[in-house]
Amino acid sequence: MSTVSFDLTGNALAQLDRLIAQCVDTKPIMDGIGNVLASKVRQGFRTSTDPWGNQWKPLKRRKGQPLVDTGRLRSSISYHAISGSVAVGTNVSYAPYHQFGFTINKEARAGEVYFKRNRDGSVGNRFVRKSVSDFAQSVIFGAHTVTVPARPYLPITPQHTVDLPASWQADVADIIRQHWRQA
Repeated sequence: MSTVSFDLTGNALAQLDRLIAQCVDTKPIMDGIGNVLASKVRQGFRTSTDPWGNQWKPLKRRKGQPLVDTGRLRSSISYHAISGSVAVGTNVSYAPYHQFGFTINKEARAGEVYFKRNRDGSVGNRFVRKSVSDFAQSVIFGAHTVTVPARPYLPITPQHTVDLPASWQADVADIIRQHWRQA
């Protein structure tokens, strides 16, 4: 049996060592992937679309964009990368309710509503905070249901599985290819 052996020295050995080091530590790749995925999630907030390009259901009770009342949820989107994995998400406690939607069944109850009188002494027809009101009325709130529709901003299905859209997958593949070209 014949064998051939090579001894790598100088520049070739240094390049091979660098390539092996980059194969072992994938954190730079994960940082790039996390940055791109978090940017795509934030883009969804700007366009009011889910990761798959579907428009979020419009608001019923106020004007403006869905999920951007104060901007807290949008600005909390971040990523955490370690060698071998990256996590994109938020630490905002109400985030899952918007991602997956929710329904609340409210029972009937008694309460007070507050109004402010007009200059002519008549009672206004808009609710105000208790601290600025000068007229209160006792009422019975009937049983009702409050439903907030799902407005997915992360590529997670209702079954809690990750479903990266094809364009997002292509961007991840580009980051990996770019990293290996540099190596």
